Amino acid sequence: MQIRLLSVVASLLLIVTGCGTPAHLPNVATDVLTPPSQAVTESQGMEIQATSTTATMHPNQTQTAYARAIATAKFAEQTLVAQHPQYCELISSPRVFSPDQQWMVELCYSEEDQDLLLTLAGRESKDLWKLFYRDYILPADYLPDGGLSVVHWSNDGRYAYFRSYISGDGGECFRQFGTDGLGLFRLDLQNGATSTILPLKEEYGWYGFTFSPTGRRLVYGAYSRDFRIMDIKTGQTTTIQAKSNFNQGDGFLWSADGLNFFYSTVSYNSEGRYLYSLRLVDSQSGEEEILLESADHCYKAKEWINDSVLIIESEASKEPIGRTLIEYDLTAKRIISESTATLFP
Repeated sequence: MQIRLLSVVASLLLIVTGCGTPAHLPNVATDVLTPPSQAVTESQGMEIQATSTTATMHPNQTQTAYARAIATAKFAEQTLVAQHPQYCELISSPRVFSPDQQWMVELCYSEEDQDLLLTLAGRESKDLWKLFYRDYILPADYLPDGGLSVVHWSNDGRYAYFRSYISGDGGECFRQFGTDGLGLFRLDLQNGATSTILPLKEEYGWYGFTFSPTGRRLVYGAYSRDFRIMDIKTGQTTTIQAKSNFNQGDGFLWSADGLNFFYSTVSYNSEGRYLYSLRLVDSQSGEEEILLESADHCYKAKEWINDSVLIIESEASKEPIGRTLIEYDLTAKRIISESTATLFP
């Protein structure tokens, strides 16, 4: 799990402004802090309740508190980093930590090894496992622009699953970062042994994949189609019984128990006509149903509320470009409400 400094800053800012008093400073947080410019604007006129009087926060006080919170958060991260072995001198991407903070992940280029590598450093064990990029891509005379990244930690803390990938951008509204790769591999954190889960394909073919929240199941498909569900414990696979063909799928959203998930698809023909859909799948049987289809709107499942209401983001694929938030009743199989979000510039 990656430490997000701005999230820690948000907690610290609550302390120094008196708007809240957390029992302790969290080591790992996932909330996103309002940008500084917004934080100052929203804090103007903010009142802090004292014993018997009410004081008004001045914008400069908020800025000072924010700066102090930033410094404290940086110190907290530096303290955590210092507790792990380090190999990289200059990392290429933000550090990532395991959910229990026992492992630190860094990506860097090593002049000594002449290779890009991913390191996993143990906080208590002091083990330092090095994974070289060249070992997890097709043989080549050059290093293609890409890298390695951890995409899943086993619940028992023994394994780290990592992917190799080539950099790219763009895609449909439902595309998610870190849910595709050239291959998928597993590192045993106890002894440093690696094994292949999804093998490399010829000509830099790739997979789309996602792990269930429980870690029991893996959904994967070459070129993000023809998806299968793998039981991690038994290795058995189940083919998703797609209601219709599509060219690419992604945007996975799982139920907390890992028994169902949503995903989005797009299909297109030689005439440039598109058809988008949002689908619900039973992860045990592979059966699916199509909830929504449109030639003009790309769908992405955002949040599953109380197992009965789904929040969906719909993005127009034609002018005027904009987004709509949809509430969908999963029991009645119908749209409850729609609200237009901020339009793109």
